[in-house]
Amino acid sequence: MKTHGRRRKYRRSKKRTGTVLAVLFAGTVALLCICVVIVYATGGFGKNADTESEVLTEAQTVSEESVDVKTADLEISGDPLPVKTAGTMTGLSGTSDKPGDTEKDPADADAAKGKTGADPQNAEPQEPEGVVTGTLTGLTEVQEGQPADSAAEQGEPAQEGGETPAQGEADGGAQTDAQTEPAAPAYTPEEEAAIAAYYSNTVLAGDSVMLGFRNYCRSGDPVMQGLNFLVAGSYSLHNAFWPVGGDSVHPLYQGQQRLLWESIQMIGPNRVFLFFGINDMVYGIDDTVAKYKEMIDMIKSVTPDVQIVIMSTTYTLAGQGKKNLNNTNIAKFNQTMAAEAAANGWGYIDIATPTSDGNGNLLPAYCSDGYLHQSRSAYVVWENTLKEYALRQSGLR
Repeated sequence: MKTHGRRRKYRRSKKRTGTVLAVLFAGTVALLCICVVIVYATGGFGKNADTESEVLTEAQTVSEESVDVKTADLEISGDPLPVKTAGTMTGLSGTSDKPGDTEKDPADADAAKGKTGADPQNAEPQEPEGVVTGTLTGLTEVQEGQPADSAAEQGEPAQEGGETPAQGEADGGAQTDAQTEPAAPAYTPEEEAAIAAYYSNTVLAGDSVMLGFRNYCRSGDPVMQGLNFLVAGSYSLHNAFWPVGGDSVHPLYQGQQRLLWESIQMIGPNRVFLFFGINDMVYGIDDTVAKYKEMIDMIKSVTPDVQIVIMSTTYTLAGQGKKNLNNTNIAKFNQTMAAEAAANGWGYIDIATPTSDGNGNLLPAYCSDGYLHQSRSAYVVWENTLKEYALRQSGLR
């Protein structure tokens, strides 16, 4: 019995000891937690906190630098892109009344494929040195019964002896000149009606000098605005016979490149004014006269009742002629074509004399490029001359 009692006392003592140890352990843990809280609350572990602050600051700096880089990238990408100039189908040109002229409207740059013209070899002939050939995009379109579209034209540099680019001719010489423009004559209502009737269904065809007149007419007298133009920079009597193709220089009509006489047939005009010779002088006078007659024969073959009017070839500035393209040859050529016109029943208009200096050269005030292209003042003379011609043909002068 005594042994059994001792065992019971031992078990109770052991149980109490375990309880005390558990309480002590829990208290110790609680005390440690309180100490940690106190340390943090009182700003303990300062060194570590500072380190973390430094790390945070560095992270913010890196982040700010990244933002700066992104901002710089945005600024770079925000720069305006270089303006790409309008190209051409053949890498030719931009926009002014110059050789190899080009329309801005890409829809008008498609050439027609098909007929080969009067070339018996059915192949594109090679021009001798000095001829400006132009390209597919050096063209001008006219719509039936309407003036040519308003795109300004420009072309590639010409070979020696032909048309050359004119600086500042984006509007075909239609800018205001420093010189006073010639005064336009005053016409009576009867005379104005006669002029309008005479030019009511007329085509003017030619090269870039004629193209400049077309550009002048677009903003002028309504009578002149109603003219139909078949013009192209670098156009000549010789390349007018080239087959229609990638290297040809035919004016556009109704969106397609066509041989001149084909476009004239489609328009069906009462009369056609022809202005050629500048790009043909390289062949010589006799050859150019023969080619002129061949061109007129082709036009008459498809429009036999149309009236043909030759416009004289205009001069270059004094001393600026090149090889066969010089004022002496131009004067001889004009005399020959005037005689041919009289012999064949064609009309003839002298544009060269009223735009000259009186000595067989282009008047400087009427030149826009220091060579042969003409200014707005010159085209006022053209307009007045054409109106006077119409009045003479109408019996009012």
